[in-house]
Amino acid sequence: KISKQKDDIDKIAAGINLLSEEVKDKVSLQSRVSLRLAEMIKQLQESRKKQVKTEELFRKVFESSPDSILISTLEDGIITDVNPGFCNLSGYQREEVIGLSGLDLKLWVDLSDRDKVVNCLQKEGVCDSIEVRFRSKDGKIRNTLYSAIIIEIDGILHMLSITKDISELKEIQEELFNAKERYEDLVRSAPDGIAVIDREGTIIIANDAFYKIYGYPARELIGIKL
Repeated sequence: KISKQKDDIDKIAAGINLLSEEVKDKVSLQSRVSLRLAEMIKQLQESRKKQVKTEELFRKVFESSPDSILISTLEDGIITDVNPGFCNLSGYQREEVIGLSGLDLKLWVDLSDRDKVVNCLQKEGVCDSIEVRFRSKDGKIRNTLYSAIIIEIDGILHMLSITKDISELKEIQEELFNAKERYEDLVRSAPDGIAVIDREGTIIIANDAFYKIYGYPARELIGIKL
């Protein structure tokens, strides 16, 4: 009987040891799982912190940029956000444009410009510094440089566009062109021989009197280095 009881005790002890090992293994496994879960949570928290910082930085740039920034859905062009720069350029308040499209607001003077931008985005995913004409709320036409990229917000593709007003630059450019035209007319009509030479010493303009002095036709003088 004592021997049988001893065998029973040994079996129970062996069973307890086996169960103890299984429990220990499960505890160890759960500990590793918990540790891995903690690491994942930490990574997610750090990622979230980085995301928050990125979002904060984007918002600061978005709000402080003097250029017009507009975010709209890629599929139908519905405006979801605009910055103060857009309001200054367009004359619209933010609440006036959210939920509408550029077509609704008639922002595009030439619809072919819009088609050009869309085609560029579809092919390249980005378009850079395309000259487009932009209509403000009061109907005034502005010359602009238009850039855009595709971004994803909450799983939906959007277009982020930046519009820089270059109307004043275009006016200056036109004035310079007109001044150049007037200057060339004066040179050509002067009674004395006049030639205009660039920095490399190449003749770029010469009047009739100059041609007569040297006896060369115009096509031979223009481009000659002195």
